[in-house]
Parts: sequence; structure tokens; C-alpha cells
Amino acid sequence: MSSVAFAPLTPLKYALKFALIPFLCDVWTQICDRFKIKSTGIRWRLSSFIELRRAFFAHLWRVFGRGSDQHIQNYKQALLSPAQGVVLDLGAGLGRTASYLSRDKVFCYIAVEPNIHMHSELRDAAHEAGFHESDGTFVLLSCGAEDVRVISECASTVNTPTNTQGSVDNIICILTLCSIPNAERIVTLLVKEVLRPGGTLFMFEHVRHPIINVAWWQWLWSPLWSVFFDGCRLDCVTDQWVEEMRDIEESGRNIAMWKERELKSDKGDGWENNIIYHVIGTFVKHD
Repeated sequence: MSSVAFAPLTPLKYALKFALIPFLCDVWTQICDRFKIKSTGIRWRLSSFIELRRAFFAHLWRVFGRGSDQHIQNYKQALLSPAQGVVLDLGAGLGRTASYLSRDKVFCYIAVEPNIHMHSELRDAAHEAGFHESDGTFVLLSCGAEDVRVISECASTVNTPTNTQGSVDNIICILTLCSIPNAERIVTLLVKEVLRPGGTLFMFEHVRHPIINVAWWQWLWSPLWSVFFDGCRLDCVTDQWVEEMRDIEESGRNIAMWKERELKSDKGDGWENNIIYHVIGTFVKHD
């Protein structure tokens, strides 16, 4: 159990090693840019804590994200191979998910990423995968997942054979729901209002460990972990609320959101002591 207790120290150490220096350079640049000399003296201000955290995480994820993607690429290939039509990628990050989408089946890739420090790489990755803003096959939104109205309005402008009343065919959540505040309420609203009937939610997330002792360590480390990893928490029960999601018919009857669902856990070697516990899920919305 001691290995579980101190497991987060290694990624936190590397977070400082790879991201601290470039992050401090960013902070210094912002300070210099925002100095204002006036007759009343010198006035300066820093970006908000959230923006600073995002800048740090962008540097971190350029290194960590590459290794993470290589580690889970087999899962992502199997999970995302059915994706088609209009695809909404929540927390698109550096755009690595775009390479797993079939350009022959996906007509439009909508990437939602509020961290503007990742936009350049995200756009490059989408272009490399064959999705471009110039032909309407790629849209980059700098809003968060909570901006449901903005996302819905964007989907309504997409002109594809499958587009229905501003809806999308698929929603993709890859290691992102752990960092969205009020994720249950926000994602439920997105599924209700933006995912078309019969559309699919694809999910690969880390969640609270089923072994209570490991879950306790996840809870203990999460406050510090979230500072380094842009709000990410280790102890989210994402798998539970997604699987149990409900909807309300026009008649007022409460029904299950999913007509089909498949949820699996990654129980590879040593999963019992792994503080990062993943689940893979495919959920098909009711008609």
C-alpha cells in the first residue's frame, strides 16, 4: 500500500522538471508585458490563477501527453473507430485524438479547448489528420464544456448529411471530465441538448478506484494534484453518473439516457495498487 501512497510523487516531480522553467518564463513575459508606467507610478498585474495554471499545464502536457497517448493508443483506436459524422471532442488538448478519427467517416471535427496555450498544436494536429477550418471540417472553440449554448450554435452551422437540428453524432471525452467543474450537470446537459438521438458518447477516463484504501489516497492527493494538472482530480466517480444518466421525455416521464451501454475497466497488471484507474465506455443515446 505504500507504493500507492507515494505514487503521485513521481509524476509531480516530472511535472516540475519539464514544465516549471518554461512556465516561469511565461510568467516573467506576462509581467514585463503588463508593466505600465504612468505619472502616478508603476502598475502591473498578473493573469488569473486559472490562466497561470493553464499555461503551466500546457508545457507539462507537451511532454506527458505524448507518453500518455502512446500508453493508451490501443484503447483509443478500438474506442473511436466507430466515430462518424459530426464529432465533438471535449477538452481536445493538443489534438492527439484527431489522428484516431477516420477522415472518410467523420465530416466535421469540433474541438472544445479552453486552454488557449494549446491551440497552436491542436490546430496543427487537426490539419495533419485532414480536418481544416477552410473547408468547414474543423472548428476550434476556446470556450469550456459549460458553454452549451455556444457549442450548440456551432453545431447548427455545420452542414453535413448527418447534421440534425444543430446536433452532433458523437461526443468524445478522453481524460477530460476529471477537470470540468460540475461535470455531471454540464455533460448531462450536453448529451440532452447537443447529442442527437441515437448518437454515441465515447469515454476514456480515470475514476475513483473500487478499492476503498486506494480511493482514500486518491482523495488525499487530489487537491495538490489538481494544481499541477489543471484542475484534474483523481477521485471522480465519472463512471457512475455517466452510466446512470437520465432524461425526461416530452410527456414528463423519466427515462434512462442510454439505450445501449458498455463500460469496462482497465484491470491490467498491478491495477489493485494503481492510483490512476481507467474505465472505457461506449454509450448510445435513446431515440
